[in-house]
Amino acid sequence: MAAIVRRPESCIVVRGLPENEPENTDVTLWLYMYFTSPTIGGGKVAFVLRTEEGTAQIEFVEESTVKSVLAQRRHILKYRRLHDDEEVEIPLQVEPLSPEAAVLTRMLTHTEERLEKMRERVLSLTQKLDDVTQENEELRARVDELERRQGLSPDETVRAIESENGRLRHELYRKRQDQVVKDRMCSKWYEMSHKPRGLAVIINNTKFLWLQERVGAEADTDRVASLSQQLGFDVVSHSNLDHAKMVDVFIQLGQADHSKYHCFVCCIMSHGTSSKVFSSNDVGIDICELMKYVKIERCPSLKGKPKLFFIQACQGEAVQGLDRDNGTHDAQQFPFMSHEADIFLGLSTVSGFVSKRNCDGAPYIRFLTEVFAEFGHKLEFMTMMGIICDKMNSKVGMVSSNHSTLTKDLYFTTG
Repeated sequence: MAAIVRRPESCIVVRGLPENEPENTDVTLWLYMYFTSPTIGGGKVAFVLRTEEGTAQIEFVEESTVKSVLAQRRHILKYRRLHDDEEVEIPLQVEPLSPEAAVLTRMLTHTEERLEKMRERVLSLTQKLDDVTQENEELRARVDELERRQGLSPDETVRAIESENGRLRHELYRKRQDQVVKDRMCSKWYEMSHKPRGLAVIINNTKFLWLQERVGAEADTDRVASLSQQLGFDVVSHSNLDHAKMVDVFIQLGQADHSKYHCFVCCIMSHGTSSKVFSSNDVGIDICELMKYVKIERCPSLKGKPKLFFIQACQGEAVQGLDRDNGTHDAQQFPFMSHEADIFLGLSTVSGFVSKRNCDGAPYIRFLTEVFAEFGHKLEFMTMMGIICDKMNSKVGMVSSNHSTLTKDLYFTTG
């Protein structure tokens, strides 16, 4: 879905970006760093959107930043190409975003939302039509049989039709209710009886090229690995993966056979920004892009099984808490719009805000492992995630966030 430009007066359009260079996946990151630089009058960036080849759209948190940036007569973007490690300088053409472009973007988003609702409505009506058609065919067959056997008069035929129609409706209603009860009994909770129960993948990036080292984060790997083993999972750990290796790990996960497992868990700990986590070579990777490798179209052996993702990373620059937030931050909603069931995404913070970590690791990871260790064999999964959110709020002064398309209750029982 297209991004909604809420404040066109706070946006600029950047032209002249490199085209047809798929290796340069870090150009967006360099744009972000360039336009936050005080040397050009930059400020906090709400988002960077690559709208088309050679063009990007940038929205600033403060409207005054646009005037400062446009006052610069010459803009030069310096970045380093990934495939040959060569530093490149390119001139940029910077101009304000026209109000007409913002209106067009809003209209496009609204149209896409209406189309999606219409698709759902058409599917629902199609199902109802199929049910009515089947009901009418059964009724006609029975009426034909009655006429053939008894030679009914027209009035008697009408009464027979009405009687048979009532009987069929009652029978169909009873069958549907029986099926609903049966489905609920069969699908009340996810099957978790396999031993090992599932695969748990841990990625912890602590050292980077230019970003600050995540001191104290190493302890979190041991916490998550110990908990995963306690809950009956096979554990695979990775540390300090660059962009190519992180993507390759998920490609291999999608190609693997998970038939012997009933669940998949992934925990990523790193630096981050809005909807992204950073690899060890400072490349921002879209979280939803990584998740798609284990969806059923690429990994059919995980169909119908819960796929749980936990992200310990900042999702912006604002700080949670009424006493520290001056209300100027305009945070984007996290773009978790999965059209597939059985997926859970847990974030250590909310969109647009920082995530805390200290010399002994991250509070979110500590509460996650403590709560699951104590209640993992007793409470339902989403109940435990609510407890974690409450602990983050009461003890740290910030909240985590949960995004779910799980369709059943999830218990890590010992049975």
